[in-house]
Amino acid sequence: MVDTPAPEAAADAGDPADAPALDPQLLAVLVCPLTRRPLAQRGDRLVCSLPDGSELAYPIEDGVPVLLVDAVVPPEGLADLAAVREKYAELIPD
Repeated sequence: MVDTPAPEAAADAGDPADAPALDPQLLAVLVCPLTRRPLAQRGDRLVCSLPDGSELAYPIEDGVPVLLVDAVVPPEGLADLAAVREKYAELIPD
């Protein structure tokens, strides 16, 4: 007999829309570690909106924001952190 997950477990398996909301007071003080711009929660990520309409994203793992520069998910069209730093150099404080 094959074990199948309960319907509740299957529904919760990685659906970003079902990610629990962070405490609003915590979210109010969090900033992008790269640009120091405010963050907003979108499912299982925190995003930093950029002037050109793109976003930098940081994962939330087990309810904990991973706000490490190396954990950034770059906008579409940029391959890695180095490309982000080059394109958005004017937004990154010294």
